[in-house]
Amino acid sequence: MDINADLGEGAGNDELIMPLISSTSIACGGHFGNENSVRNTIKLAKSYNVKLGAHLSYPDAVHFGRKPMNISADKLSKALNNQLNLFLKVCEEEEIKMTHIKAHGALYNYGSNHPQQVDVMLKLFRNLPNKPIIFLQKNSLLYQKAKDEFPIQLEAFIDRRYENANQLVNRSSPIALITEPQIAWEQFRSIVFEHQVKDINGNVNPIKADTLCIHGDYSSAVDILKYIHQKLNSDNGQGG
Repeated sequence: MDINADLGEGAGNDELIMPLISSTSIACGGHFGNENSVRNTIKLAKSYNVKLGAHLSYPDAVHFGRKPMNISADKLSKALNNQLNLFLKVCEEEEIKMTHIKAHGALYNYGSNHPQQVDVMLKLFRNLPNKPIIFLQKNSLLYQKAKDEFPIQLEAFIDRRYENANQLVNRSSPIALITEPQIAWEQFRSIVFEHQVKDINGNVNPIKADTLCIHGDYSSAVDILKYIHQKLNSDNGQGG
């Protein structure tokens, strides 16, 4: 199972997280980042043979890309194009290929269900020389429009609680985040081995995931990942 983390976001723990994951989505100037941070994170990923992708965001560093934006198609297109061009430029200079693209924050949750913004993203992706893998959730408009045209990896979350099978608890809620390694492991194990996830109401929902995300800007990320690896390395890989 692929474990991915959103990195290059200035949290200061990228060097501890990178050896514990297999894919990373790297901030490239929308919610955070510049050429130096992109280059440093790409080099770090390359040193651990971690697959890397562009983490595209609304142009909103003030809110860390986590506030929905009703932005014009032209402005969004220019912003995303600038981020992607920066990322691809550094990839070329560092002689490594981008494997995937993932939207960040509000662009992931709001923009991926906004018809005009979805069209902007798809137009941008179509202009790339090679079709990227897109990390996303199945309940999005972006998935419906992209699934027959692009390779898709369905994403689930290690460190976020679920409202229901298709929706995360709003990030503003005090129970949105999972910070305890044991609880995060239980959710990881349930998704990977049982293909189901328990929501906050106690309902058990079927779920399909190709990649599981942990947020690198959470202070608990390193402890959670270490605990998951410890459990995976015991009891035939299923942690008991």
